[in-house]
Amino acid sequence: MRERVLRLPGSMSRVRQRRVLPIAVVVLVALVSLLIGSIRPQAGATELTVASPLLGAVRWDFWYPGNARKGIVDPTLFTDFPSRQPVYGWYDNNASGGVPDHAAVMDRQITDAADRGLDYWAFVWYDPLQQYPSCCGQAMKPFEDYMASPLKQRMKFTFIIQSDGVAGGDPTDPNSRESHWRSDFVPHFKQMLSDPQYLKISGAGGAAFAEPRPVVYWFDTPALASKPRGFGASWATEMAYFIKEIDSVPGLGKPFFVDNNMNLGAYDTFGSANGQEFIKAVTSYGPSGASPGSGRQCWSAQAAKDVANRGPYPGRTGLLTVPGVTPVNDPRPRNPENYGFSYGFHSQAPTYSQWRTHLSSTYDWMRSHRAQVTDPPIALTYAWNELDEGGGGIIPTVQDGTRYLDAIASVESGRLPDTWDDVFNGDNCSIARAGSGWVHWAPSPGLYDDDEEISLGGGDTATLASDDTIGFEVTGTRGPNRGVMQIYIDNVLRATVQLNSSTWRIREVLYRDFTLPSGRHTVRLRNASTQGLQMGVDTITARVRPLRSGPNLALGHPPASAYTASSVWDGNQAAPTAFDGQPGTWWQAASGSTFNEQWLAVTFPGPTTFNRVVLSEYEDNRTTGYRIEFCPQVSCQDGQWQVAYTGTTIGPSTTATFPEVTGQRARIRFTAGRFTPIIFEFAIHHAT
Repeated sequence: MRERVLRLPGSMSRVRQRRVLPIAVVVLVALVSLLIGSIRPQAGATELTVASPLLGAVRWDFWYPGNARKGIVDPTLFTDFPSRQPVYGWYDNNASGGVPDHAAVMDRQITDAADRGLDYWAFVWYDPLQQYPSCCGQAMKPFEDYMASPLKQRMKFTFIIQSDGVAGGDPTDPNSRESHWRSDFVPHFKQMLSDPQYLKISGAGGAAFAEPRPVVYWFDTPALASKPRGFGASWATEMAYFIKEIDSVPGLGKPFFVDNNMNLGAYDTFGSANGQEFIKAVTSYGPSGASPGSGRQCWSAQAAKDVANRGPYPGRTGLLTVPGVTPVNDPRPRNPENYGFSYGFHSQAPTYSQWRTHLSSTYDWMRSHRAQVTDPPIALTYAWNELDEGGGGIIPTVQDGTRYLDAIASVESGRLPDTWDDVFNGDNCSIARAGSGWVHWAPSPGLYDDDEEISLGGGDTATLASDDTIGFEVTGTRGPNRGVMQIYIDNVLRATVQLNSSTWRIREVLYRDFTLPSGRHTVRLRNASTQGLQMGVDTITARVRPLRSGPNLALGHPPASAYTASSVWDGNQAAPTAFDGQPGTWWQAASGSTFNEQWLAVTFPGPTTFNRVVLSEYEDNRTTGYRIEFCPQVSCQDGQWQVAYTGTTIGPSTTATFPEVTGQRARIRFTAGRFTPIIFEFAIHHAT
């Protein structure tokens, strides 16, 4: 076990704690092993084995005919954003009739989600008594279909409870929600949380629970202590009653509450920081807690916001993390005219590779931060079907099919498909646009993501570089005001496309070639028009066929002196720990060292050919410049090292592929960053 590392300014420390079961449990295990011979008693403390992470998705089930009205679903969703339509149709809720196959649709959704590794749905809970039919009771109809489905056992479920959904109003008024809290809502929750398929955890923060605890997400926690949306001054009494009632169920522990809006302050008032058995962890809910900023945001900013939301949280020891992962966060269909306010931002959707990488790094983070997460570790994605507030969601849609779910399946299985398509919307930040004539045109119904990037000036270019790529497809619009597009692949002109047409034709395939050798390739689109004619870019698709990495060539080179570094923080953070294949160990340069010119190296037994490295650093993305270098012989002076690859950021996981090189030593040399370098893993491969 690693020692506790003192956190100093700019350093990284992590405590890996051994979980100790109660003595009675250890004795029971030993007795059982003696009786049936199936368990071997262990000397000393018993370490709890952490299960694989569980991934859930938010469900907001207002998808019934007639839902397009003020405050529920903005009608512009159906007219201006057709790309978000699920493959099952817009409606799967039979609350108002008109969806006769609603039960069959639920069965298909369970199958599609479970087959690809989604573990649970977090249903946004509304009053099942439907005391307020003009508002929200209809949203529970799909939940009823789920509960009645013969496939229910394939998916777990949990609830997202909103403060004003169970409290508020005069408790003596029979029409108020609060009047139903003890008499109706708590008994209902008591029954639901006892269901075998309800999501439960066996431990958290490195400690095991005596009994499984049901997970409850809580939305708008601060409102609990106020009126008219919460219980007001009696909130602690009412929540204590709820906790006591659930805890009274045989075999069931207290609810494990997670604030659903990244309200860190909720822990101070409603958590153990204030002596309360309420908020234990935080997560995010799309626009509420995971907004990366105002205006149009790059996917990288959205992913970085998810990372920034992870703990630990200074000054709040004991507050845990349920990582929020946010592939869609685009509330543009919700207009101020309908909702009375503007969200003021939207995030770009990720490609398959971007989403898979983000999800995979989240799983790695949960596995390596056992003291910061639950057991099993749970994460929550936004969202399954918040089609207007969030985006197309991870639900299969007519535009994206099962792309998001397929990436989940890949991460869960640890296997990559042989080939996949990364579809870059025209406004994706990975596409470098040059020139002065670019405008974003939205909404543009029927185009990819219902928008288009349009060049108004001759000479404007849009350039995309993609690794492990065997070719590109370009789609765009032909029409009366369109001109000429030139398409360059690796700086060679491959096609000149006439875009002018007497009629409008959208989503036209303008170019397609998937016959390149796998590697890093670049496509550049140039507006070759004159007289002010336009060039529109709808999508650029890169077809990816990754080289197979093969074994990690940096592993297993005794003695430990094969691994060296410019400096080390201490003996527990020395060079060999970055080459051991364990994501929970790391190398850190010495305290007080400058980032520039620090290095980390491996010496091979003989000349070794490689063309790929996989790097993982501390999650604050401290590196901003580095080089992968190799030495043809055993020993090299600084001027003798040759550069194989030059990179910028690393983050939780970065793969760099480059032309083959052969050397007896390889190293990463840092050229820019902040604090000191921290590398969890430095893997080296010969990819073929």
